[in-house]
Amino acid sequence: MANGLISIFVLPQEIDNLHLTLYNLRRNAEYLPDNVQYSFDITLCLSDELTDWSNSTLPKEYFVDKFSSIVKLCNWTENSKFRIEVGSEILGCVSQRRHTLKYVDDYDFTMWLDNDLFFGDKFLGYIGHAVNALNKENKDYYVITPQVTRQWDTSWDVLVNTKLLSRELNDNLKANVFTLGLQEMGPISLIPIRGFKAAGGWGTVISNKLLKLVGIPESLGHYGLEDTYVLTCANMLQESQKVDAIQVVVDNLLVCENHSGQDTTYLKRMVKGIDKKDYFRQIATQNFNKELERFYNENILQNK
Repeated sequence: MANGLISIFVLPQEIDNLHLTLYNLRRNAEYLPDNVQYSFDITLCLSDELTDWSNSTLPKEYFVDKFSSIVKLCNWTENSKFRIEVGSEILGCVSQRRHTLKYVDDYDFTMWLDNDLFFGDKFLGYIGHAVNALNKENKDYYVITPQVTRQWDTSWDVLVNTKLLSRELNDNLKANVFTLGLQEMGPISLIPIRGFKAAGGWGTVISNKLLKLVGIPESLGHYGLEDTYVLTCANMLQESQKVDAIQVVVDNLLVCENHSGQDTTYLKRMVKGIDKKDYFRQIATQNFNKELERFYNENILQNK
């Protein structure tokens, strides 16, 4: 049985995105094989640190009520966790994913999922099949990624479906997400890649044995570079042969950031956000290399 936890972070102006995401995941539940099960760990952040409620048209209570309503779409899961953050513990996807590590021993793998990702109805099922296939091969330290269309530079082409490699860079900004997310691109298979390459919220799956070994340092703060940190550490482990770490891409399983199909402009007008992404990313950048050096010294160099 493959047992996974889906981690999602949501701001109030993204509440409609979450609704659509949970609806699509509920559709996915109808196609799950019997040997795959999921739970959720979702945080809605209503903290005063990220929203100026005194200058917002919609009150906190609106989002509390709506959140309580839409998480009912998760009733196909067991032991899911739903949280409303009003303090300063979880202010971004990084602190959300760090919080999810509290349950690392309760699940086989964790999926990092942004609330603006579009995917087909069999997405969760194929991911579950991929986990089971790696388990049969005794692969305990793995990263699994779906495929995407072309991104902002060629380093992402390792995740791009071969039928889409002829497209221009930044196709992700203009592609028809419904066509890409729903059409059958070909037979599903697993393709091992050299090294590691993934973006945190694109439905990226990481084995909990790998996450437990690598962790997400507190010093990275709330936003930025946690995916690069985890993948760089995984690459260190692979190259040093400390563990048999591997990344596989699920060939012909596409996901897309839904830039055109989720318009949250009206919510952004009614909710006065306080944008701290640049500040949070600066904190992560300042500490990133120090944390990589610490991991190398403690887990690679010390054990040579």
